[in-house]
Amino acid sequence: MNRQGQEPSTKQGRLRPIILRASQMVALVLTMTFATVGFQPTPKGVYIQIDDTVTYQETTQSNVADVLAISEIEVEEGSTLSPAEETLVQDGMYITISTPKTVDVQKGSEKTQIETAALTVADLIVEQNIDTTTYSLQELSPQDYLKDNTTLVFNHTEVTQETIQEFQPLGVEYTTDDTLYEDEEIIIQAGIEQELSRTYEMTYMNGELTQKKLLSETVVQSGQPEIIAQGTKVREVTTTAMTTAATMTMEVSGYSIEGSQYFDECIAASGYDICQSPYYNHPVYGTIRIVAADTSIIPMGSIIEIDGFGKAIVLDTGSYIKGYRLDLLFATDSEAYAWGRNNVGAALVE
Repeated sequence: MNRQGQEPSTKQGRLRPIILRASQMVALVLTMTFATVGFQPTPKGVYIQIDDTVTYQETTQSNVADVLAISEIEVEEGSTLSPAEETLVQDGMYITISTPKTVDVQKGSEKTQIETAALTVADLIVEQNIDTTTYSLQELSPQDYLKDNTTLVFNHTEVTQETIQEFQPLGVEYTTDDTLYEDEEIIIQAGIEQELSRTYEMTYMNGELTQKKLLSETVVQSGQPEIIAQGTKVREVTTTAMTTAATMTMEVSGYSIEGSQYFDECIAASGYDICQSPYYNHPVYGTIRIVAADTSIIPMGSIIEIDGFGKAIVLDTGSYIKGYRLDLLFATDSEAYAWGRNNVGAALVE
């Protein structure tokens, strides 16, 4: 009975090694199949970007370093690589290389040249710690790629309020006086500028004033206009012509090129442009002065010898130049005012 009870266990013991050997055979066959055919991993698509140029390729390489190596891409010194070389390749991955660049950067009025491997303008802003709330980028946008020798301008705008003391002339007013001749005038009230306190909103860009807006003003001291009385009395003028025989005393006043240009009166009565020079180049007498005269007394083109000035040529007239009166041309208003009006001797040369 004991022997019969042991027989089933003996049979089971013999079957188990046979089953184990069968599973081992399956594994062996699979191993030999892979060894013969070769295991082929699934290719992954990657994008390789060098600065602003992007290419796409499929690869079976396992990490970034292997992808660059098989593509024969070398990362030059000073460049930035993202992601790192040891990063495992993922489908759709971007491998970005940004090469070194020389960039000119202007912040406000400050200009510098820097070496950078930043890929975009935005990267440079972060790298250089530029405060975009204070400095505004001109022309380019943060998304633009950086190129070698790019110039970036960051404008600095500052708005301030400034109070300034200013003086304002109140102009000139004219009145008439029948006791004065029509070629005379006098100042009957001197002009006084009014003093103002003005507050402006001043806008500066890169240190230079670009806008000035008046916010308020207060009169600190009142002023008054200049008042000039002009004569209306007609002067009786002799029509006796000046001769070459006599030297006569004449009233000589002054006018200027500066004033003629201001009133756009450069072309004299003779047609000559008096705004070129207060002197005339005469073929006989050389360089001589230019003078305005009453042509009923001294004909146009006449040569006059004026005491203290030498020879002058009559090339102009004037509404106030009547009788024995001359108006001598000076270069500036200040010279004419300094001369004023003087009685000097003059003689007709020809």
